Amino acid sequence: NVVSVQAEDERPVKAGDVLVVLDKRDLEVALAKAQADLADAQATLDGARSDVPTVTVSSTSTLSGARSTLDNANVAVSFAEQQLGAAQSRLAVAQANVRVAQANRDKSAQDVERYRGLVAKDEIAHQVFDQAVSAEKAAAATVDAQQASVAEAAQNVSAAEKAVEQAHARVREADAQVEGAAVGPSQVKSSEARAQGALARVAQKQAEVDQAKLNLT
Repeated sequence: NVVSVQAEDERPVKAGDVLVVLDKRDLEVALAKAQADLADAQATLDGARSDVPTVTVSSTSTLSGARSTLDNANVAVSFAEQQLGAAQSRLAVAQANVRVAQANRDKSAQDVERYRGLVAKDEIAHQVFDQAVSAEKAAAATVDAQQASVAEAAQNVSAAEKAVEQAHARVREADAQVEGAAVGPSQVKSSEARAQGALARVAQKQAEVDQAKLNLT
């Protein structure tokens, strides 16, 4: 808006003379607004820049931790499988011992029956028969003991199998964590992009401030 006209009719003017005086209030308001917008853009830029290292460190730490967890889970699987193999071997040995004990028991039972007829005919001493009976009882007890060992070994195999299943489940969980943490680099890029955008906005608002100052001169 024009506040006053300094030039007069038919009055000579020379270069540098003020001809009109403009109302600077609108221009001052425009400058103030441009400066406020610049301050806001600068604050946004500062925040975006501070987020970049935070996101980068967080992303790196999360991914590293997830990979370490996965490595430990794989080691646990290997150990659990070794334990399962050992338990299965012990079960196989216990089952073999049962078969040997049963064979010995059967032989002892046959000896008792054979000696029973002989002792009835007084062809062998009764003491020999008694020893055969004792041997049969001992063989039967050995069978029972070996069968108990088989039952215990079978339980150990079952427990080892569950441990393997649990270890594999932890590997799957760790895999999922690694996959989730792998999005970190994209978050870093997004944070950097926001910082670049904020920087461009600061440059734009600075140009608007410069223009508003120029308009006031």
